[in-house]
Amino acid sequence: MCGSVQINGYTFCEGLGQLEIPSSLGHIHPVVYLIRGAHFRPRNAPKLRGSLCIGELIGMYRYHMASTSHDKVYALLGLAADDPNTPGLKPDYNVPWYDVFSNTIQYILSGEGIVETYPEKDIAIIQTKCWILGCIGSVEDIYESNRQKLNILFNDTPESSVFQNEWGRRWMIQASAEPIQSCDILCLLRGNSNPCIIRLSKDHFTIINIAITPQQPGYNDNPDTESLREMDPRQNPPYDITLIWAIPVSDTENEVRPRDPMELIQIAPQYQKERPDTEKGSTDLRVIVDGIAVQLADQGEPDLFKGWLTQMGTAVPVSEQVVKAVVGNTTPDGPQIVKVLLQYQDNLPVTEEVVKVAAGNEGYCGDEIMRLLLKYRHSLHISEEVVKVVAMNKGPYAHYIMERLFKYQKNIPVTEEVIKAAAGNRGVRGPELMEILLNHRHSLPVTEELVRIVAGNEGLYAKDIMWVLFKHQDDILINEEMVTTVEQSELPERYEIVKWMLFKHQEMIRKPGWKEKFQNTARKFRQEGLSIMSTKHHRK
Repeated sequence: MCGSVQINGYTFCEGLGQLEIPSSLGHIHPVVYLIRGAHFRPRNAPKLRGSLCIGELIGMYRYHMASTSHDKVYALLGLAADDPNTPGLKPDYNVPWYDVFSNTIQYILSGEGIVETYPEKDIAIIQTKCWILGCIGSVEDIYESNRQKLNILFNDTPESSVFQNEWGRRWMIQASAEPIQSCDILCLLRGNSNPCIIRLSKDHFTIINIAITPQQPGYNDNPDTESLREMDPRQNPPYDITLIWAIPVSDTENEVRPRDPMELIQIAPQYQKERPDTEKGSTDLRVIVDGIAVQLADQGEPDLFKGWLTQMGTAVPVSEQVVKAVVGNTTPDGPQIVKVLLQYQDNLPVTEEVVKVAAGNEGYCGDEIMRLLLKYRHSLHISEEVVKVVAMNKGPYAHYIMERLFKYQKNIPVTEEVIKAAAGNRGVRGPELMEILLNHRHSLPVTEELVRIVAGNEGLYAKDIMWVLFKHQDDILINEEMVTTVEQSELPERYEIVKWMLFKHQEMIRKPGWKEKFQNTARKFRQEGLSIMSTKHHRK
């Protein structure tokens, strides 16, 4: 085609969307947003407001330069859904830019929190409270509509359920200047009705988008921002956090783009002097970081977990809580997540509590996780408590975990308490666990209490545990209480076990009182249609 032709903005943007030019998305998206919608906006309607809040618009145009710094905010008021005459937004070019920046943040957060801005810096430091809603699982750019599709991994808090129930797990949002990444955190700042996306940056968080308006994929109508305001929880947010929000005013490309994460004292030394970091803020950062790590580990997301560890860096060491969550993972990707963690840091806190969690892992990969843990830490001490936890493990590979412990360490403590734990195991591997333990502890007597524990075991394999006990000790001192315990239990083969106990130790029947006991037992067998004299048990 030769020459020029006039097309409307919507058609132009449709063609542009087919090009998929990701290298320029940060600048293209906000401009395309204006051009695409121009065709549908009525002319001569100066009082018509936009559909996006001022916070979301600033996020879209934060890297676009303005001849006057104030226009980083004021030039967007005509596009915003907010009233431009509201105190905090009303244009005043006589006010220094850093005060305009501070006032705008105070407006977005409804006056909540403490905001610090500086004449010589293009950043604001915000101390406020927030709810953590979850993290970003994946991001997909929708070129044709200049939006992004987010897959949200919500946590299990009541505040998260409000947004999840209203909008689902997949959100469509207007693309922002700063690309959203997997593992970014979705939160709700106190005073803001729109969710916020932040990113861990060593000892603080960086604001990626201070306000987003979620839409469900497939809906092109304007989002109902009023419904978001109604969903704003009223209770006090649990976390104190320190945030940095950068709105560059320089026209140098290298200066406006974010660099590698730095600690707060490197970014604003004067802030650290004026407002030293509080113990509460540091503790809450630790809790937030651990919470995201545990969530990703529990959901079986190796790639996301690795990405989160990368964000944590060395500034936030891995805690015992995170290690416990990883070794306790029961998903098929559990071993892969363990490998990611073990490769990340050399001095992980592998405590006895961590080993106990791995010992109790009832997933199909529990044995492999224990193998990786023992290989990582060669000098681990296997205590009685650890063996006891394995003895209670109801998983399908619990017996493999037990065998691995005996190979790893000599003189594994097999105490009476450990045997009792195995006696009460209701899992499919209960008999195998008892077999392994008794093979390593031949001298342990089978007591009345032990028989009582097995008799009270409501699992399907309790009878097999009982047979294992009798098989390993021929000289069991059977008394009337043992027989009564088994007889009154719910074991499927209790009469066979009683019969075996009596005939295995017939010399006991001749003792005073046992003849009547034998007769009563025989009577019950006859009532069941069985002959106590005609059957020989095959497990002698």
